[in-house]
Amino acid sequence: MPASFKKILNSRLFKFIVGEKVDGGPTEFFVHEEAVAQLSKPLRTLMQGGMAESQTGCTIWADVSKKTFESFIQFAYTGDYSIMKGGKRSRDKKKKKVVTDDSSSRTSHSQRSRWAKTVVDLDLVAETPAPELEPGLVEKKDPETAIKKDKKKSLKLEKVFSFSPFGEESLRPSTDPDLPKPETIKRRDKYPELQPRVHSEDFNSLTFQLLAPRNNYDKTCKPAEHFDPDQCYTEIFLSHASLYILGDLQLVDSLKALALFKLHKTLCVFQLDDGNAEDIIALAMHAYSEEGRGGGLDEGIGGLRSLVCQYMATNALVMSFNDGFMDLLGDGGQLVQDFFKYEVQRMC
Repeated sequence: MPASFKKILNSRLFKFIVGEKVDGGPTEFFVHEEAVAQLSKPLRTLMQGGMAESQTGCTIWADVSKKTFESFIQFAYTGDYSIMKGGKRSRDKKKKKVVTDDSSSRTSHSQRSRWAKTVVDLDLVAETPAPELEPGLVEKKDPETAIKKDKKKSLKLEKVFSFSPFGEESLRPSTDPDLPKPETIKRRDKYPELQPRVHSEDFNSLTFQLLAPRNNYDKTCKPAEHFDPDQCYTEIFLSHASLYILGDLQLVDSLKALALFKLHKTLCVFQLDDGNAEDIIALAMHAYSEEGRGGGLDEGIGGLRSLVCQYMATNALVMSFNDGFMDLLGDGGQLVQDFFKYEVQRMC
C-alpha cells in the first residue's frame, strides 16, 4: 500500500548522488525518504535499515544517469513518469486553444434581453393604439360590449402590474359573473427564466469547467500514438529500458511493468526502415550490455530482452538490410542465441 502524501511530506530528506560514471560528473538530489522507501524492500532497507547510508541519509548511484533518476523520482512521487523527447525537427507548431468561460456574461445578457423584452411587451399591452377610421365614418359602440371590454382591459392591466418578484402573483377577484375566475399562477411557471435553480435535479446537473488539468503531467506520460519520421527514437527507447533495468535492480516490479508497457506501445507505433534501424540496434545493445544484465529471457514475455528479441525477429527481413545489425549478430553472445530462438519459433 503506498504511503500517504502527509507521511511522504513529513519524512526526512535523503540525498542521492548520481551519474558520476555515466554523466561525466555527479549530481545531487534531495528527496523525501518515504517516497522512495515505499517502492520496495531493498530501498526501505537502504534508507531505514540501519546501514551506513540510512544513518548518514546519503547514498551514491554512480551508474544511474541524471535523466533516469529524475524519471525514477517522478515515478516515486506520482506513480508515473514523463516520456523523454528525442531530437527532432519541429515542422508544425501546434496552436493552443484558449478556453474562456463566458457563461456568466451570456446568462446576464440573456436575462437583460428578457427583462427588456418583458418591459416592451408590457408597454404594448398597456398602450395599444386604437385603429384609425376612414373619414366620414363614425364608430358605433355597444354600451354593454364597451363595458365588458373595459373590464377585460382593466383585468389585464391588473394582472400585469400586480406582479411581485418575491412571491406568487394573484389576480384580484372580479365581480363580473360572466368572466372566468382568475387562477393563481406561480411565478416559476410563468417566468421560468427568472427563477433561480434551487431544485435538486437542477443542482445535480450543474457543471463546472476546470481551469487546469488535474494531473499537470498526464499528457507527457502517455506514449505517442503516431509515428514521427523526423524524430530520433534512440533516447526514448533507452529511457524506458534504463528505468526497467533500475526497477529490476531495486526490485520495483511496478516500475518494470510500466516501463515495458510504454516501450511496447512505442515500438508498435515505430515504423522501421533501414534509415532508422539504428534506434533498434541501440536498444538491443543497451538491453544486452553489462548495465542491462537484468531482465533475461527466463522472465518470459515480460522481460526487456524478450521484448527486444521478439521485435527484431518480427522485423528480421528489414533488419537484415542494415549493416550495423549484421555486425551485431556477428559479435555472437546471448543476444544471438535469444534472437535465433524467437526467429525459429516465429517461422515454425
